[in-house]
Amino acid sequence: METDYSDAAKSIVKVHFPPTKQLSSGAWGQRWRVETDVDIPTERAILDSAERVMSQDAFDVRIDLTGRRSVDLLVTLRADPAQGRFLYAIYNALKVFDHMVARISSVEDQPREHWTPLREWATESK
Repeated sequence: METDYSDAAKSIVKVHFPPTKQLSSGAWGQRWRVETDVDIPTERAILDSAERVMSQDAFDVRIDLTGRRSVDLLVTLRADPAQGRFLYAIYNALKVFDHMVARISSVEDQPREHWTPLREWATESK
C-alpha cells in the first residue's frame, strides 16, 4: 500500500533556532529573541523567579529586557548543545516564560503558532 504524505507535509513549519556559540568558559550560548503581546513586567523579583524556574541542571536562562515587549532569553548550556535533551528543556523554558512573565507572540521572528510548546491545540468533540 502506497501512502502520499505530501498533503500532510504542507502543514509542517520549520522553526528557526538561534545559532549556538562556544563561550570562552567552554560552555555554549544561545540568544533567543522573544516578542510578547503585552508590556513585560520590569520587577526584578518576577524575572528572577522565572529565570530560576526556566534554568535546569544542564543550563541557565537569563532574561535580558530589550524593549517594552521584547526580551532576549540568554541560554548558557554547560554541555554539548547537539544533545536532543536541550530541545525539551528550551521548549519548557518558553512555556514557563509564557505563563510566568508575559504571553509570547513570536520567537525568533516566527509566530507563536509555529512553536509546539506555545501552540494552542484545537480540540474537537466527536
